[in-house]
Amino acid sequence: MARKSGPTKRKTRVAGIDRDATERRRAAEALRERDEMLRATFDQAAVGMTLLSRELRFLRVNDRFCEILGYSQEELASMGLRDVNPPESLTETLDFRQRLAAGEIPGRELREKELVRKDGTRVWVAMATSLVRGKSGEPRCFISMVHDISEAKRATAALRESEERFRRTFELAGSGVAHIGMDRRFMRVNRRLCEILGYAEDELLRLTGRQISHPEDLEVINAQRPRLYAGEIDSVRVEKRYVRKDGSIVWVSFTMVVERDAAGEPQYEIAFFDDITARKQAEAALRESEERFRQLAHHDPLTDLPNRALFHDRLKQTLALAKRNSWGVGVMLADLDHFKSVNDTLGHAVGDKLLRQAAARLSKSVRASDTVARLGGDEFAVVLSRLPVPGDVEVVAHKILAAFQASFQVEGHSLLATLSIGAALYPDDSTDPDTLMNNADAAMYRSKQAGRNCFSAFSAAGSPDSRP
Repeated sequence: MARKSGPTKRKTRVAGIDRDATERRRAAEALRERDEMLRATFDQAAVGMTLLSRELRFLRVNDRFCEILGYSQEELASMGLRDVNPPESLTETLDFRQRLAAGEIPGRELREKELVRKDGTRVWVAMATSLVRGKSGEPRCFISMVHDISEAKRATAALRESEERFRRTFELAGSGVAHIGMDRRFMRVNRRLCEILGYAEDELLRLTGRQISHPEDLEVINAQRPRLYAGEIDSVRVEKRYVRKDGSIVWVSFTMVVERDAAGEPQYEIAFFDDITARKQAEAALRESEERFRQLAHHDPLTDLPNRALFHDRLKQTLALAKRNSWGVGVMLADLDHFKSVNDTLGHAVGDKLLRQAAARLSKSVRASDTVARLGGDEFAVVLSRLPVPGDVEVVAHKILAAFQASFQVEGHSLLATLSIGAALYPDDSTDPDTLMNNADAAMYRSKQAGRNCFSAFSAAGSPDSRP
């Protein structure tokens, strides 16, 4: 067999060298692109990011961190963590970092703390700090993500002050970070995002954000993407829901910016995720608490009827409408006859249940558009709106009296509880709400004098004043 000539061997070796050089260039290019991507993530992050030396001097900070503390990058370059820590927490911070660097505790710090701004004010932040080690495992520096949670802290304090029974804490332990391709698939995710969404890294890399978005929030981000890509806005900031791997729902504060090539064309998205589920739950609890307080402020807690304050408000509104529309209005006051003897002989528990049943029976005896209120004790009031003729007040009163002829069944007792009712008319008896109430009270007192279990209409001649 003929051997290859000398020149042929040399060409083969040269070709191999060229291939090796090409592979090295490709590897270098990949490393460069990765470094550029990581630098862009650092500089453009919507949360503060810092690199700290082992001596806790600032090596690198981004613009957002400067905004949080009110310093310029040049100023922070000559400073360290000691310069922005409150004096009372500095020892604790230094001790923690020393233990972290020594490997005595896990290599990541997640906590909320205060920092001191340039103007001397303090800002609450959620800070996630990791220890960066060299190839030999030696500590090199610290990298931190810092999120301003001052507003969340204020909201939590307001919630505790407003409703002591609802105790919520708002904790943000760092942010989830992802690079998202133009096909909407996750290109790169960090551990915190995996924690928030409940997926392993390799699982998320096979998914798109749309696949794990809550069905009702699918278009929340897409609605702003065209403006972001066109350069009309610098970032997208929304609150939306995602569906975790276990099927539960997590609320996130989502911030996204776009990385562009030299020609300005979008290349990929950089997204940041903060878990705000606790805050959303706290806001819902606060709304529920405020609604309960509003209910208690305007309703009788025993019968759930409007109380005296709400009754007077309803009466004024009804009279205003009646004046504009030339309607008649009836104002009734009613006392449960001999209610005190029920309390004295059977106890207040039975008396309270009797009041609840009486309130329900009275409410069913009038229209839904009328107002029935408990003014206190055994006294009830009714506003009859839009009365076609004055005589309708007497018709309604006798309907109520008839309803109260049946005994109440309370804890094995059959109790007969009738009403003494008095009424005054707008505009016949007065156009003033307080005067109408006094007139109805005078009429009710006449019913009591007449033997109770009856109705009396106000008569200026018969009752010039209220009850003596």
